[in-house]
Amino acid sequence: MQAKTDIQLTSAEIGTLWTTYMNDSMAVCALKYFLEKEKDTDIRPVIEYALGVSQKHIRDITGFFNKEDYPIPHGFTDDDLDVSSATLYMDVFYLVYLRYMWTFGLNTYGIALPIMARQDIIDFFLQCLNESIELNRRVTAIEIAHIYSNIRNNFGGKALLTGFAQVAESSKVKELMMRGINIAVKDIEVLSSSLKKDDIPVPMIGDSFVKALAKV
Repeated sequence: MQAKTDIQLTSAEIGTLWTTYMNDSMAVCALKYFLEKEKDTDIRPVIEYALGVSQKHIRDITGFFNKEDYPIPHGFTDDDLDVSSATLYMDVFYLVYLRYMWTFGLNTYGIALPIMARQDIIDFFLQCLNESIELNRRVTAIEIAHIYSNIRNNFGGKALLTGFAQVAESSKVKELMMRGINIAVKDIEVLSSSLKKDDIPVPMIGDSFVKALAKV
């Protein structure tokens, strides 16, 4: 990565590397906390990937600065982290944070590349850009899997309520079940539209496994 060169770092390179170091040191703390709290077997590997990327960025930037006898930024460290604190977020937040990292990375590295002069620094930010794209690919894959799962769950819940609603004797109970069916239908529509807009096939399950005993 760090090709031999006698060219000194420019002010633009120093400033961008410094900012990247600070951002990644903060990300390391957040991602370590997320790993401590997140138990979802689909989400954990993506958090681990993002953590590894941020830690590598810090090592690479440290190498650049050491080579130039330039002071290492005093970023965030484990002293700023308390993994024993309460769980603050739902699972979906971790995906939101990771997607934010991807978006931030694309913006930062895309802006940085045209103003970099040294080839080793250009190579570094090209790698950072590719890692951001890979992070997005992994996060998107999980989101699609979760959307698929939620659609299936809503189809199942709708079918269950439809069956019960056909035989419910209490009009109040029947009304509540109908509300539940309507909520499931709306959720299915919203989740399906999020897949359709990206030309992703929508799972088609339907109500074929519900026997029509009477009009609900």
